[in-house]
Amino acid sequence: MENRISKFVLPLFNKVADFFRRYKNPICTCVAIAVPAAVILTTLGIVLYYIFGPGEGYFHSDCTDTLYWAQASFDSGMIVSDNYNYAALLPFGGNLLMLIFMPIFGVTMTTHELGMALFAVLFVLSVIYLSRSLGYSWTLSSIMAFTVSFIMSSSDKLCEIMWGHVIYYSLGVLFFCFGLGMAVRLLRDPPEKAKIESDGEAVSLGASAKIKRLLCSHTFKYWALFAVFFLFTMCTATNGLQSVVLYVFPVGAAIFLVRITDTETKLASRRGIRYS
Repeated sequence: MENRISKFVLPLFNKVADFFRRYKNPICTCVAIAVPAAVILTTLGIVLYYIFGPGEGYFHSDCTDTLYWAQASFDSGMIVSDNYNYAALLPFGGNLLMLIFMPIFGVTMTTHELGMALFAVLFVLSVIYLSRSLGYSWTLSSIMAFTVSFIMSSSDKLCEIMWGHVIYYSLGVLFFCFGLGMAVRLLRDPPEKAKIESDGEAVSLGASAKIKRLLCSHTFKYWALFAVFFLFTMCTATNGLQSVVLYVFPVGAAIFLVRITDTETKLASRRGIRYS
């Protein structure tokens, strides 16, 4: 079933989305930009409306954990404060977002709402980043962000989990999307496999000074992304077992399944061992 979707439905979406880009017509170009932008802004607009509007009516004691953690960090000057105890240790989480506004608004609903708004923006961007990493068009990526956001808002409890406070459930999805997106890009474009289309033929990098510069640029971007991926994973690791279960294990399993299901590359080959 999944193969049929990948073979027919997704290419159809991409063809429709890329139709306007095949022509130099300014109207087509504007439509190609406006459609995904409108979908993304609509998604953010509705989620932010809930956070700043109805979300206040659903605010209760379970939603105060992120805000009080930010307060404890602000008062003590430490991310993990001795003055605050919680069931899960999440130093790399939503408390950092609310900590930005704590000196200005204090322990108020405004601080909570602004922190949740930042999280909502990051969440939508993470879904778009993963979709783009998987090769989806901007239109399909925006639809993915819209769909995922509204699936996560389909009940009162899901709204509380996603937009009421920042806890390991929502952090896991956010970390997974960003982490898997970076992993896909790293596996897809290793520096030694970089090639340039020249005169209709794939030419190995290093054939000329221009190509060498492009190789250096590609290599720099690859290792810069690797460094970001490494630092990102190290930061998520501070969240302990929750990060392992909700981020590291799913991303590692996804990469491992790709290697298992890849019939073109043997597991015992140099490429297969390096990727595994």
